[in-house]
Amino acid sequence: MDGNYAGRLSPPCGVLIHAMLTDVEPHCGGTNIISGSHRLVHKWFVDHPPSHGNRSAPMRKNLLQRHPYLRDLCTAGDPVERIARFCERAETVDGIPLQVVENTAAAGDLILMHLLLLHAVPAAHVGTQPRFLLSTSVQEPYW
Repeated sequence: MDGNYAGRLSPPCGVLIHAMLTDVEPHCGGTNIISGSHRLVHKWFVDHPPSHGNRSAPMRKNLLQRHPYLRDLCTAGDPVERIARFCERAETVDGIPLQVVENTAAAGDLILMHLLLLHAVPAAHVGTQPRFLLSTSVQEPYW
């Protein structure tokens, strides 16, 4: 998560940009995201506000890992069951459909993501070609 979790959800306070410099095929190191997680993160921090001025990454991680779905996602388990639950179908949590998806794209594509979207880089890479992308963000200041 790269954005201000206390900021407004709509319109977004900014955008995370991945500019693809090479093709990224499935299972070749594309960024894994939790589709819909920007809404879940926003709702979670509205319901569970951190102490004033505390925006550190460890604090966010600790607070977010208290959420049952995210805690389950960060817990080891049977790989087949985890893929079925998190990747092969959407699960509705707090009225928000969530699913882990891998961003794949062709060289020259831009992927625009909400700053609160939970994502992990890098994903497993079983291909033979390296993947290259430029990652940056544009956001309004929040301090």
